[in-house]
Amino acid sequence: MYNLVMTLLIIVSILIVIATMMQPQKQQDALENSVFTQLNKTYRTPEAFQDYGVMYWRDNQLHVALKSSADMDTVKANLASQGNSTINNYVVVEPSQYSQTEYDVIESNFRNYYSKNEKGGNVIAIFPDVENNQLYAVVSTASRETQQGISKVFGSKVKMTVKR
Repeated sequence: MYNLVMTLLIIVSILIVIATMMQPQKQQDALENSVFTQLNKTYRTPEAFQDYGVMYWRDNQLHVALKSSADMDTVKANLASQGNSTINNYVVVEPSQYSQTEYDVIESNFRNYYSKNEKGGNVIAIFPDVENNQLYAVVSTASRETQQGISKVFGSKVKMTVKR
């Protein structure tokens, strides 16, 4: 009987830990959904938004980066009209040179170029660096020729770092 009670206590403790770990993700998902509800007033669907901006998390804030300053004003007004303190405190609307669709094209082109020129290399991580208007790529290896080629082909659009 003692073993059964202890087993149940352990299971309950594990479930509490799992639920606690999932809570921040649920909160982030809820905030993203609230923001997309407002973005849909301008862009109609989350998919259409991908052509006009990019959304990402940094430093526990949801960033909505838009290419158009007119759209920024509209989105800021739509978000402010909600009177939602979570949106007001955790959502940042900022300018971006590229949309998610454009970042996706840059990433695809980078991956193709890299795989053709670095046969033994791997892309470890890749993500938009909106603040610097570039794609940030972490790779396992890059010869001098590949580094020069990336610089020539992509210019400032891609920043590549080698992590061994």
